[in-house]
Amino acid sequence: HTDTPLMKRLVAAFSAEWSSGGGAAPDVYGLTASPDALAALRREFIKKRPDAALLALDGTGATLAKPYLGTTRAYASGLVFETETPAVMRDLDGLAIVEIPWLVTPQAPQFANLPRKEFPSIALTRLYALGLDGFRAAQAMRDGTLDRFSFQGATGQVTLAEDRQFQREGVLAVFRAGRLVPFDSAR
Repeated sequence: HTDTPLMKRLVAAFSAEWSSGGGAAPDVYGLTASPDALAALRREFIKKRPDAALLALDGTGATLAKPYLGTTRAYASGLVFETETPAVMRDLDGLAIVEIPWLVTPQAPQFANLPRKEFPSIALTRLYALGLDGFRAAQAMRDGTLDRFSFQGATGQVTLAEDRQFQREGVLAVFRAGRLVPFDSAR
């Protein structure tokens, strides 16, 4: 992880959830970009041979750290997918993330009638997809209050739960040969 507030929260939330599910407290490593620190990280992964690693990093940090993990399965948040350059994406090969379908499967049939816009960043594209789903939810509620409802949207499966909160579940994707593809098609 890096020492940004967002990444510290990601580490804390993951560790708490993992432990509450019965897992041992995960080992936590800070990312330092020095060659000595990266070599020490690699030695630690060779010695401990963890089953998997969660990278609480942005795209730059993940691109830097991923080669030092060896064959350890690695997961991260969608925050690593900031730049669509093939060289950066090839560096992330094998890294699994949760992302929105609008980015993972842009040509999916459910998006055929939705307006597409090009934006200068992935973050703005995600925000646009959220707006599309928000509009759909607003349309569904315009004639009155709904108790529950669910739809497959641009940001994933969107559900109005019993507590009147919207829940969204993205899709699992993986970097393969410089592209982000659905996880189930990557095997």
